[in-house]
Amino acid sequence: MVEQAAGRPYGEFLAEHVFAPLEMGSTTTGRPAGDDVAGEPPGPGAGDVWSTVGDLARYHERIHSGPLLNGESRAVMAGPLAPTAEEPRAGRAFFAGHYGYGVFVGTVGGHRAYFHPGDVPGFASFAAWLPERRASVVLLTDDEHADVHAVTRRLLAAAGLS
Repeated sequence: MVEQAAGRPYGEFLAEHVFAPLEMGSTTTGRPAGDDVAGEPPGPGAGDVWSTVGDLARYHERIHSGPLLNGESRAVMAGPLAPTAEEPRAGRAFFAGHYGYGVFVGTVGGHRAYFHPGDVPGFASFAAWLPERRASVVLLTDDEHADVHAVTRRLLAAAGLS
């Protein structure tokens, strides 16, 4: 949809309208040079954004409080679109909320948060913005089985936010 609406490739649009304004100099789209992972590459928007912890922390802070989106757009993004489908499981109530437009809205470790987990074969990620604390939590790992709940708990505790 982005390519059709913008009349240009998805990666070019993101580079100019998202990555550059948010100063995400270590973020790109598409398969990295020299990547020899077998299988089909992900399509645009489906795991093809490559980033760093620093760029993702900047993204979360600036997308929720910076000039890229106006207040009306932020309200729409964070509005309740659908309840999360995940059934409560022991140890999993740490993340709770509903899904907005591209972001979960709810709580992380008891703090109001905007967050999103992610995974592609071989990798897992989690990123959250805690607006009252003006703090980001970002986890990137090359272990698709990593317990992002447990690691996020430890990160919040280490930052004095548990």
